[in-house]
Amino acid sequence: MAELHFVRFTEELGVYTPSQHPEYGPHEAQYIYSEVFESRSYLKHPVSLPENPFVIDAGANIGIFALFLKRERPLAEILAFEPVPAIHEALTKNIELHGLDAVSAFPAGLGETDGDMRFTYYPALPSNSTGYPEDKALSRELIAGLMGASVAGQVYTGEEVTVGIARLSTVLARHGGTRPIDLLKIDVEGAELDVLRGIDDADWPRIRQVVAEVEDFHGRLAAFRALLAEKGFTVVDEAAEGLSGSKNHLVYAVRS
Repeated sequence: MAELHFVRFTEELGVYTPSQHPEYGPHEAQYIYSEVFESRSYLKHPVSLPENPFVIDAGANIGIFALFLKRERPLAEILAFEPVPAIHEALTKNIELHGLDAVSAFPAGLGETDGDMRFTYYPALPSNSTGYPEDKALSRELIAGLMGASVAGQVYTGEEVTVGIARLSTVLARHGGTRPIDLLKIDVEGAELDVLRGIDDADWPRIRQVVAEVEDFHGRLAAFRALLAEKGFTVVDEAAEGLSGSKNHLVYAVRS
């Protein structure tokens, strides 16, 4: 079992994180809280939700978005996916802590194919854990410029883990029923296109809105936008909050 640490955001709100660094772990959790709760980054632009939305949370991390969404829409049903065991443990702990009903936490990531994948887990910065560690070179360089190479080396020292990956259409066939998907939220550290490519043509009409954080390496942002446009969405994007010089963008897509 992972060693979890409690981080308090307000007098009434806090979460558990698996971060093993006493400074960077709370800072990372606080950053995600600010991004989700204060900036409302995933519910901006044309994105809107009914009172009882069905939401897919790809890259649920420790559950801050799920917590936010259940406060905004108490009747929401959420399928949350987090493949890294230590992070998934914190996710389930936070769901229990806050009594979030109708939130199912799957110990798997969403991707293009069903199977296993090698992940790099960063104990100091868990939310950066990824199946594409080569994409973290820029973030490491930016942190080194701000805080020094030693700090960058600490936070980006990773551990290799094998995680389960499932196609979204595989999951929907077993757990998704037939109701429309009001929002597909994606924050998967480089695997954004993989998630979309794991959706069968028959399932695309069910998806009404997509919001995603996309790391724009190797033309990924343009390809992500193009695929959504091809599937009938109107797409906008903006630079994400975070380190100056990063390639992260927030993409918002709504059915035309």
